Amino acid sequence: MLMSSLSAAEQPPAILQITIERVHAGGEAAYGAIEEKLREVCIRLACPNRYLALESISSPKEIWWLVAYATQDDVDGVAQSYARNEQLLDALNRLTALKKDIVDPPTGHMTSYRSDSSDGSSWRVGSEPFVVIAEGAGSGAVFESREHRLFTLAAAASLPDAEAAAAKLGATARPFRVRPSWSVPEDAWAAANPNIWRTGAVDAEVSPGLESVRRKKYTGGSTL
Repeated sequence: MLMSSLSAAEQPPAILQITIERVHAGGEAAYGAIEEKLREVCIRLACPNRYLALESISSPKEIWWLVAYATQDDVDGVAQSYARNEQLLDALNRLTALKKDIVDPPTGHMTSYRSDSSDGSSWRVGSEPFVVIAEGAGSGAVFESREHRLFTLAAAASLPDAEAAAAKLGATARPFRVRPSWSVPEDAWAAANPNIWRTGAVDAEVSPGLESVRRKKYTGGSTL
């Protein structure tokens, strides 16, 4: 499929911010309670960006947070909005500090879309209940970090589809489940698949240890 044939909502973002947290075994319940408070603070104090939460199907348990931007000006604008909202930053930093003993230090990547390495398919991340992520270029949307690491993302409509796509993408590929109750969705996601975002049905199938988690991620200097 040619990129020119896709609607604006179906085209991969020019910039994708990725933040990854690995949750320690046994820390899921505490992590969930903290993250629920973080999301509530973000809603109440008007965080300036939308974001998508993904939970790995397999262990070790990883949570990947995605924020999409159209331009570098958008990235800068979100960072400036956070900087101006001292009440929000204070609350986020205070709550995030409570997680230090239950997660590994988060890792972050600011990535750019690589149309020359991607397959040109419709961008359905956030509009389908599963996402497959692999390191390196593959069949899907490919993004390159500033450190020249490549990430391939492809959406899937079911867990079997996600597992099949992961098998094709190779040893680094892992299936993830979208977590609606941890995310603040883009309007386009909800419009494309309102059942996911209206019912939270995907969340209901997730492992009990994390099912109460509601999520907004902030680490100093990040705009996620």
